[in-house]
Amino acid sequence: MLNWYKSLGFVWSETVPIIVKLHDQNKINNAAFLPQTDTSSAKIIIGDGDGHLLANLATDFDVVAHELGHYIIYFNLT
Repeated sequence: MLNWYKSLGFVWSETVPIIVKLHDQNKINNAAFLPQTDTSSAKIIIGDGDGHLLANLATDFDVVAHELGHYIIYFNLT
């Protein structure tokens, strides 16, 4: 997904990696992008889903790609 954004002209200039946290029990039916702060790296946090309405969030490419999109948009529109 990052390569696709780069093909659109996005330039990766981060000096620290994004932390991707899968299977987060605090985000069971959700995923989130948290921007970098002075004390922490940017994070993408993804739960597992409840197995009923939402399932396999942490292994679904679309979820990870969607949150990466938030990251790229956040840093290009601030």
